[in-house]
Amino acid sequence: MGFEQAWLSYQKRETCGVVKNIDRIYASLQNPVIRSGAEELQAAFAGIIGNEPVLYADSEYEPGEGRIRLLVKEGLKAEGYHLFEEKGEVTVEAPDANGILYGVFELIRHLQLGKNLDGKDITKEPVMPLRMLNHWDNM
Repeated sequence: MGFEQAWLSYQKRETCGVVKNIDRIYASLQNPVIRSGAEELQAAFAGIIGNEPVLYADSEYEPGEGRIRLLVKEGLKAEGYHLFEEKGEVTVEAPDANGILYGVFELIRHLQLGKNLDGKDITKEPVMPLRMLNHWDNM
């Protein structure tokens, strides 16, 4: 792994507490931000868990165990997200594409740390409208 991956280390884990049998990711693939998040999630599963889920358009959604759904849905502040697991299916809901991306990275963080997602229900909304990375250098 090169430095260009930053914190996105997808080293294989022998034990991982998240749903392991994920085989499908449903998302709005025509949106470039959501598609990018879905592809990053696909790469994370391939590297960390060892299986690469197949991407499907959200219009093809079929509920069931082993699915991840990235769903644009009103109800939260801009860039907020709701990540939850129910009956073996993981859903990331957000009012916009940026919120979906933040929710995807929360899910990847759980993968990296080997955290269990069973029954998990996480809702986050930004307090400030502007997010910024601090690289500890002169801006």
